[in-house]
This record gives sequence, structure tokens and C-alpha cells, in this order.
Amino acid sequence: MEEIILKYDKDENICLLNYFNNIIIKDDTKGIFKFDNMSLTVKWDNIEKEDIFDLYDNNESILKSYRHTINIIHPEWTDKCIIKDDCIYRLSDKDEYGYHIFDKNILIIDWIKWDKETFLKINNIYYKEIYLVHPDWEGVCLIDSSIIYRKYSEDEKGKYIISDNKIIVSWEKWDEETFNMIDSKFYFYKNNINNKYEE
Repeated sequence: MEEIILKYDKDENICLLNYFNNIIIKDDTKGIFKFDNMSLTVKWDNIEKEDIFDLYDNNESILKSYRHTINIIHPEWTDKCIIKDDCIYRLSDKDEYGYHIFDKNILIIDWIKWDKETFLKINNIYYKEIYLVHPDWEGVCLIDSSIIYRKYSEDEKGKYIISDNKIIVSWEKWDEETFNMIDSKFYFYKNNINNKYEE
């Protein structure tokens, strides 16, 4: 194993790298690492966000600039976003940045150039749009901090809550409905848990 120094703001930690299986060890914490050009990316066990460290003075034994990354899928782009303190910016376009708030499964970004947007976390990816499948209809829905609405029928909307892998929607025009997530889509659920939705 090789020793490496990771700098977290003012703190420095000695970590061990195992190049055979790409395991990194910091104290009692393990993770997976990879080198990419002039940076080191670490995905620690039981921590959702990745850490990225920039190489310092071309010396791979000393790294700096501790950052977190998350994956976001937006209707107009897909990117890793870097979190630094209360700021967030796109990895591929650092001119697109703003301020973020995390609230359980919800991420709210107040972009400097764009309007405020809300993203829903599904399997550690944050989505601006989600796909609902109902016995009477199916299609893309958009979310904000408390409201969900059909993308092409914006008058069909309601309040929602997230519970595990379910979305519970209290429609303005209809009764409350529950949708279960299956393969990144949400299917109408009534009584039969073995079916995607009740016929």
C-alpha cells in the first residue's frame, strides 16, 4: 500500500491506497478511488457524495481542494455538480453555479443565471423530471419544492411527499394517489404490490 496525504480545508489526513483493488483507507473508513488527469476521486463507503481532490504541485502524495460531487440529470443537461460550502457548480461548466439547500431527498438550487430549481433524489441521482405511469395516463412530471405537475398539462398538479421509494400525490382535482418506483419510473399503486399498477 502507498501512503497519501489528503487535505480537508485546514486538516490533513494520511490515507492508504491499495492499487490492486482501488481501495482507500482513512482511519476506520474505506472507499474506492480513481485518478483522473490531475485529480483524485474518492467514493467513501456509506457516504452518498464523492470527494474530489486536485493534485498539488504535481505531487500525487499531497492533494488539496476538498470537494463533494453529486450527479444531476436535467432536461437540458446531465452533469456532475461540485459542492463547496454552500455553493454548487457544474463540473463541465463552472460558469453555471448557484447556492444549494438539501432537504432529505430534495435538492434546491438557486442558480445565479437561472431560476431556482428543485431536484428529486432517486438512487443517488438528482432528477428535475420524473416519469409517472397511471392506469389512465403516463408521462413526464416536473417538481418544485412542494408541487408536482404534469409537464404538458400544468393545470393537473398537486402537493407531494416522498416516502422511501414512493411518491404520494395529493392532486388538486383528484384523490390522493401513491406511485411506487420501479426501474426509475413511478407506477400507480393501489392494493396489489406484486403488480406495477392495478388493472
